[in-house]
Amino acid sequence: MRRPIFPRLVLIATVVGLSLVPLPAKAAGGLATDKVVSTHQSSSSRIVVSPAFTTSQPNELLVAFVTADGPAATGSQQFTSVTGGGLTWRLRKRTNVQFGTAEVWQAVSSGILTNARVTATHKGSYRASITVATFTGADTASDGAVGGANGPTGAPTASLTTTRTGSWVWGVGNDWSRATPRTVGIGQTKVDEYLASSGDTFWTQRQTVPGTATAPSSVRIYDTAPTTDKWNLSLIEIRPAQAAQAAPAFTASSPPTTATVGTAYSYTFAATGNPAPTFGVSSGALPAGLSLNTTTGVLSGAPTTVGTATFTVAATNGVSPDAVTPSITITVNSAQSPDGTQAAVVFGWGPIVTGDEFSYTGAPNPLKWGVYNSPGHAGNGIRSPNAWSVDGSVVTVSGDSAGTTGGMSAKFAQQKYGRWEVRMRTSARDPKYHPVLILWPNNNTSPNCAEIDYAEGTSDTSRIKFFLHYACSGSNFQTQTAQPIDTTQWHNYAVQWTPSGITGYIDGVQWFTDTDPAHQPTVGMHQTIQLDWFPDGTATLPSQMQVDWIRVYN
Repeated sequence: MRRPIFPRLVLIATVVGLSLVPLPAKAAGGLATDKVVSTHQSSSSRIVVSPAFTTSQPNELLVAFVTADGPAATGSQQFTSVTGGGLTWRLRKRTNVQFGTAEVWQAVSSGILTNARVTATHKGSYRASITVATFTGADTASDGAVGGANGPTGAPTASLTTTRTGSWVWGVGNDWSRATPRTVGIGQTKVDEYLASSGDTFWTQRQTVPGTATAPSSVRIYDTAPTTDKWNLSLIEIRPAQAAQAAPAFTASSPPTTATVGTAYSYTFAATGNPAPTFGVSSGALPAGLSLNTTTGVLSGAPTTVGTATFTVAATNGVSPDAVTPSITITVNSAQSPDGTQAAVVFGWGPIVTGDEFSYTGAPNPLKWGVYNSPGHAGNGIRSPNAWSVDGSVVTVSGDSAGTTGGMSAKFAQQKYGRWEVRMRTSARDPKYHPVLILWPNNNTSPNCAEIDYAEGTSDTSRIKFFLHYACSGSNFQTQTAQPIDTTQWHNYAVQWTPSGITGYIDGVQWFTDTDPAHQPTVGMHQTIQLDWFPDGTATLPSQMQVDWIRVYN
């Protein structure tokens, strides 16, 4: 049906901006509608004027969704201007391939608008509709995407590709053929609709749940009915305001300083900044076998070569200055498999300073060990050098049924403070044989009879104990703890001695700590390994204690 041009102007305006949906609505990232007003021009005119509105904030984005009837000619109708509020309005999208037109115009208010009205002027004298929406939290410095579509028949549908995550897509359309309600698609909300007596439908609709898709993402505004009319549809992306640019700053930049050949290594560098920073090696080189993901900051891989690598990592995002880590050194150790979980690895104690891997045969290395040849503990039995043997990977001390056993003390790492770790197991031992790993005073004496027994078996063969001796006599002369454990299996026993205190670990898990300054040794200490005999008058079964390695760290 056609719309004749009336010679006189009759203007009837209706405010319906809040009649279809509860507005204002809020989108992601602070983007929200402030005011939404609509006018339906029910008589033919060259202009359509919105109701008056007052904005709440300065720097709001104003969008006018305007649509009009027109002559039965393709592209013959259009709005020639939009004015109001003392603002500069500009056309963002016009779709008028089918008869009539559907257009989107926008402006930005630097201040608060009071009782503002928006006027849209079109060619000819026809019925028209205008919806003005004002947005807070919107990007007013740059434009979002637009889109449009039309059809001589079929359900109205148009799409655009968003350019910023958290955007909100709105659309405006006209149906030239009939005045019939829209049936909006899934995820769509009708903002305004006018069924004109002339046989037109003018409507505005939007995403119901905005800002959920990560940009770039295709967003479709569509209806499911009617399906037999001529239609035009124009869309606009309302983008949330972008956070101010900020230079990168690291929040995580301290990766583990040790790694093992063939063992997976992973650490995530993290940095703040806007835009989101990327990562790269700015100096030096990574250990062979490791790589740095420039997007996620994940340093990962399995090292392939023993040695040390020193490097720095930079976070960049185009905003000066770049963030650069302090110099990072990762020491890659040879594979020691199977070695179980080590405190040195878990806590990043760094490279091995000294120790013994027992990778030789015969007696313990005399350059490293002083093997006892003396009476046993408390005069029980004999500590004999013959009780010791090294088979190329493990040192074994054997205790026989008569109490002949062994002990030895390290000639290395005779020091105050440090970290020691020993991989040790026993046979199914007689309760009278007690395996013990000790830090002992270098001169065999100390003012407070200091002794750190960081793994000591007792007559309870199902447990291991930690004893810190700190007094020569009296009721309170030691702190201790006990841990259920199967000593016939390999376990890693470690002790950390620092000025802050003494901490014990089993298989990388802390099980003892004492930070009382009065309990700390005052002299240098060194490692001893002993299998001590505690006879009780009953028969003794031969027993063994084995050590795979001892490693000392600073």
